[in-house]
Amino acid sequence: MYTLTTYFGELLKSIEPPADRLEAAQQIPDMVRDYLKNADDFPTLPPYSALAGSYRRHTAVGDIKDVDIIVKADVGLDESPRSTISNLKKALDKLPDALGLPGYAEVKESRRSVHIYFEGKDFHLDIVPAVVPKEIDQKLYIPDKSWGKWIPSNPLGYCRYLSELNEQHGGKIVPLIKLVKYFRDYQMKIKKPKSYWLEALVVYHVVNGSVDGKQSLAEMFRDLMSAIYAKFAPVFGRDDGATPHIPDPMLNNDISWNWERSHFETFMRRVKEAGDLATEALQTEDQDQAVRSWQKLFGEDKFPKEVKQAARDLAKAVPGVASVSGVGFVSAMRPTTGRYIVSQPTKYYGEE
Repeated sequence: MYTLTTYFGELLKSIEPPADRLEAAQQIPDMVRDYLKNADDFPTLPPYSALAGSYRRHTAVGDIKDVDIIVKADVGLDESPRSTISNLKKALDKLPDALGLPGYAEVKESRRSVHIYFEGKDFHLDIVPAVVPKEIDQKLYIPDKSWGKWIPSNPLGYCRYLSELNEQHGGKIVPLIKLVKYFRDYQMKIKKPKSYWLEALVVYHVVNGSVDGKQSLAEMFRDLMSAIYAKFAPVFGRDDGATPHIPDPMLNNDISWNWERSHFETFMRRVKEAGDLATEALQTEDQDQAVRSWQKLFGEDKFPKEVKQAARDLAKAVPGVASVSGVGFVSAMRPTTGRYIVSQPTKYYGEE
């Protein structure tokens, strides 16, 4: 069985966000957070704000075009969700001038946030006001204009939970999430399931034992596709327009309540094809055939045809020089972003 570990390492490198997008994701949110901390017309409470979303969780792939910010608003649950979002929007209307960027940013209200689009950077921010009864990394409440009520959520608690789960499974859960997101982007140009739904599906099947972190990423991906299809097959077979429930990893509420049936059906067809191709790749005794099967899943541009140079680079990854990234991959060079550790130098006791 060819698990093609080095091939998958190269694939993951190729879908990492580029440096200019990482720079935008680092700089723009910090400016907005500083602005809100000092905004008199939208009072906030310590710790004022925090990053959330896939950028915070290191699960983003490709261009980072949006970042979520949770703002700890100085309001109670008796405050109108609609008026809270409206007041936040009024405060943020002054943001472009305050940053010296008039006409540079578009500010508008969304259902549960205020959305800002920075045209020059092609970058989006979702600013989410929240009522935080305890600590900001515990359960909090965000406003929903359409429902007219505050919705329980725990985005920062989930960040911590995912980090712990990833560590428990050898640093392979975050890479698996990235593979699933890229598979979605490559195979589904429209009718895409939301990124957070995909993360929740990965977490659900890891926690329930359908996916084992002791296996290779190739095997984990195959098992995940098979598990998702088996779990949702009864709903897929119905003709009453039903869609399945995806449980939130922290609160267990249904997060896919607005999944359209046609979108769900498209997703299931792609999942079935992915499971079949992954199984084919892992069962063949021909390495070239295994590579071709994975290329059908992830594309020839991203999944390498051969990894001889990558293998040579790894051979240079000697103790004391090599680094291990936060997602568990060894490199002869230190990563430019994210968490990593440097392997410890060793003493040589053999012959010179």
